[in-house]
Amino acid sequence: MKVLFIGRNNSFNRKFTSELFKDHNLVSCIFVEIDRFTLKGRLRKIYGRIKRKGLFTVLDELAFHVYST
Repeated sequence: MKVLFIGRNNSFNRKFTSELFKDHNLVSCIFVEIDRFTLKGRLRKIYGRIKRKGLFTVLDELAFHVYST
């Protein structure tokens, strides 16, 4: 079976692709870094929310996310 793997570049995916290579015909392995997962992308999202909703609302949302996890 031919396999094309596309995913984020992290230790789990690198280990997974090495195991996948042993059992299947790995055609290509593409590691992508989506902007929303980077620090710059997350800060850009927070700044956009502050502009739309206001500072205190965003701080309240961030505090809830910290509390809920």
